[in-house]
Amino acid sequence: MTRIAIGSVRALWRYPVKSMGGERLEAAELAPHGILGDRAYAIVGRADGRVASAKAPARWGRLFACCAAYVEPSAKGRGLGALRIALADGRTVWSDDEDVAARLSRALGEEVALAGPRIDAPFFDAEPIHLLSTATLAHLASRYPQGHFDPRRFRPNLLVALASELPAFAEERWVGCTIAVGEEARLRIVSPCERCVMTTLAQADLAHDPAILQTVVRHNRSNAGVYAEIRTPGRIRRGDALWLV
Repeated sequence: MTRIAIGSVRALWRYPVKSMGGERLEAAELAPHGILGDRAYAIVGRADGRVASAKAPARWGRLFACCAAYVEPSAKGRGLGALRIALADGRTVWSDDEDVAARLSRALGEEVALAGPRIDAPFFDAEPIHLLSTATLAHLASRYPQGHFDPRRFRPNLLVALASELPAFAEERWVGCTIAVGEEARLRIVSPCERCVMTTLAQADLAHDPAILQTVVRHNRSNAGVYAEIRTPGRIRRGDALWLV
């Protein structure tokens, strides 16, 4: 089988709670439904039963001030480990805490529940994997040097360093193609990733900046990165090579 080298995995990310900050990984299990544990949890508003998303920042913008990670073995986590959520005020809440809903409600300003874990049907908006290249981020930064095109704004699962001969937005050329990640996993690139207001929101040390999204709209039709589905599960690691196959 002919394989064309296209780059390597610069960073791996998983976001245990939808619309909260996530965790960088050295390795991850690429399961049939995405990276194991990715978006396995979500915040649900008790008033309307809807899943919270920072795409509605007036209501749910505080989610970005929280960050979630798996840390300790727990039967409730089905092997993922207990979920630790760091709140905006520096306090920590655990998924196993009896008062987890009450503490999250106080932090988010309305009555909520923590839903999950949903391992086999995660809380995705679209496809289970988001891939973004460092070249795309660098190109956008060159068009708006005052902005901080930090990958955290774009929430990729795989941040990819492209082969030197490939240009920015090269990942969009792979739509419809299959990509090997390391020796086991295979992804099929499905579509470009259209960006939304979430890229502009403040989080950690990143300021609110509407011009981030405006730059993406102006220079690449609102798209940055691509969505992918899993063709073959497997273990993936930071530094793994990527090939078109």
